[in-house]
Amino acid sequence: GGPWESATEFLAARGVRNIVWDPYARSPRENAVALAELMANPPLTATLANVLNVIRDLKERLALLAWVREWLPSEGALFVTVWQALRAGQRPRGTWQEARPLSSFQSEVQRVYGRVERRERLLIAWKGER
Repeated sequence: GGPWESATEFLAARGVRNIVWDPYARSPRENAVALAELMANPPLTATLANVLNVIRDLKERLALLAWVREWLPSEGALFVTVWQALRAGQRPRGTWQEARPLSSFQSEVQRVYGRVERRERLLIAWKGER
């Protein structure tokens, strides 16, 4: 995600298609291409890697979770990770950091997905089980 292609390249080497849509780190053209690809070939899974922890507003986090859920098939799954900073607040480049542990996001994800499991440093949410 973000401006980097390393995860996409890692997954491609293993036969996995990774589409990155990021309105903050990708150009409007790159995001339009990503959305067109999503519409043509909906994903089986989605990943929010270090995303929820940089969205300050709960309503925005829930809206993002719901938007991602719309893209998934009924048997689809969402994978969520967060980076827990040492302290919350505004960052030098104007970004926000929640500085919360992954477990604190589980109830938010559950509000949109229903069934959510935590596995070490990962939340897994299933669309089909609300």
